[in-house]
Amino acid sequence: MSMFSWLSSQREPLQLPEGAVLIDVRSPMEFRNGHIVGAVNWPLDQLPEILEKQKPDVSKPCIVYCAHGPRAGMAKTVLMRTGFKEVINAGGINGLIHLGVE
Repeated sequence: MSMFSWLSSQREPLQLPEGAVLIDVRSPMEFRNGHIVGAVNWPLDQLPEILEKQKPDVSKPCIVYCAHGPRAGMAKTVLMRTGFKEVINAGGINGLIHLGVE
């Protein structure tokens, strides 16, 4: 599923796919300054190490976001190469907030 088809299919308030893991790939400092409730902070530059150490369930859908979108796109590629089947690039945090995710 593409980011645009998923986002465009949403109605207010935004409902995330059941069991989805919300991943913030911004830096720890950016995360501390504000993030979506329930998100985990897996910074893009630490993502391979985090995946190796935590061995997450690749069957769960993932939604990745960053500040503006580029890091989320790179993270999607890393996650897909790691074996995740459903990864949605939600772009930047402000877009998610605008859609009702807090």
